[in-house]
Amino acid sequence: MLAFFLKILGLIALAGGAFAYWAFRTNRQMRDAATYEWVFLQKNDPALIDHLDPPAFEKIFFRTHYPRFPLYAFACVATFLVSLPLTLGLLALGMWTLGRAGLIVEPGDVTSQLRLDPDSLSLITKSVSEVDLYQGMMHYVGALGGFYYFFGVLLMWLLIVFAFTRHYHKHRPGYLRDEIIRTR
Repeated sequence: MLAFFLKILGLIALAGGAFAYWAFRTNRQMRDAATYEWVFLQKNDPALIDHLDPPAFEKIFFRTHYPRFPLYAFACVATFLVSLPLTLGLLALGMWTLGRAGLIVEPGDVTSQLRLDPDSLSLITKSVSEVDLYQGMMHYVGALGGFYYFFGVLLMWLLIVFAFTRHYHKHRPGYLRDEIIRTR
């Protein structure tokens, strides 16, 4: 299991390197675009940027035009993969707690109530409905365990995506003109 998570961390590092290369190229293109926009606004609307110097304008330009989605997508996937061992550990702790509390039927509880022969199954106690209840609960809990892990991991993934999506939209910048006016 440790080897699997080390491979996942290696893939995250590789994706992080690819993202850093993309960000470096994008930053260079954004600087060129900010310079072009600065010259354009100086010619066509100098009153809008008269209180700004080129580095301050570049900072506002980056805030409004820099593609934010790749960073959020990378951070969301990396957070999910890094939190996966913690999620699985918490789910295992939940199953262990349910077992210790006696809410999960153990196979030993059922076999102490049953006599298993090669040809037949006989009940040591007198109540057949109790054995049926135990067998039904064993099938239910056995089936529920897999779904518990599946939906637990799915719920954690949805919470992470919700948090990143909320942050992404909450901190969305306005248009360039609005951001320049806002800095006055």
